Amino acid sequence: MRCRAWTLVPRVSGFALLAGMQVQAAARLEGRTRCTAADYNAATAAVEAAYGAAPYQPTGSIGDLQPGTAYLAGIDERHRRTYAWTSWS
Repeated sequence: MRCRAWTLVPRVSGFALLAGMQVQAAARLEGRTRCTAADYNAATAAVEAAYGAAPYQPTGSIGDLQPGTAYLAGIDERHRRTYAWTSWS
């Protein structure tokens, strides 16, 4: 006798998937942190100054990152990148 468990799995239409993704996107957009134009300009200037630099250690805070986010931990003298993840708790 063959297992027919796959027939019990509900099928989701493409429209339902897109609608669910739209709801998730809206919630993520609402969860963003607002910053001033001066803060944005300072962050952009820091990125521009670090572009192509090696070795490089990022100086920003990881406190504002979402749990489980991957971020650049550093770049060595041979331009090899090292990444780390924020904790899930």
